Amino acid sequence: VDYTHVDLGACSQEQFLQGLCNKVKEGYDFVNTDNNPMDDNGHGTHVAATAGGNGILKGIAPDSVIYAYKVLNSGGSGYESDIISAIERSVDPNQDKNYSDHLDIISLSLGGSGSSDDPMSQAIDNAVNNELSLLLLLEILDLITIQF
Repeated sequence: VDYTHVDLGACSQEQFLQGLCNKVKEGYDFVNTDNNPMDDNGHGTHVAATAGGNGILKGIAPDSVIYAYKVLNSGGSGYESDIISAIERSVDPNQDKNYSDHLDIISLSLGGSGSSDDPMSQAIDNAVNNELSLLLLLEILDLITIQF
C-alpha cells in the first residue's frame, strides 16, 4: 500500500516506519522481508483506497485503519507461503499468541487452484474461526467461487 498517497494518509516513509501514520498503521513486506510494505504494483493501493480512503476521495469505510501486508511482487506474483504468513499475521498482528488483537477484515484477491484441505484454506479457516471477516475473491480459470 502506498501510504504516501493523499487518500491513505500521505505519510512519509520515515513516519510510517516509526508508527506515526493514522491511516496505514503498520504492515510487513513478506516479499522483501522488511517492515516497509510499499506497493510497487498499484493494485494494493487501489484496493486499500477503495475500501478505506479518506482524503480527496472517500472509500467505503473512510474512518477505518489499514494494516498493509505485501505478499506479491511488482509483477503481481508471489508465494503461497507468504500469503499464508500474512493471513496468520492478520489473526495475531503482534505475534504474541493472543488473538484478541486480530484484525477485523482481510481482503484478498487471488488466483490459482486449491482444495479445502490445503495449507492456504486451513489458514483462512483459522482466520474465520478467530472472528475475522473475510472478503475473498478467488478466480480459478473462468470460475469465480465465494464460499463461507
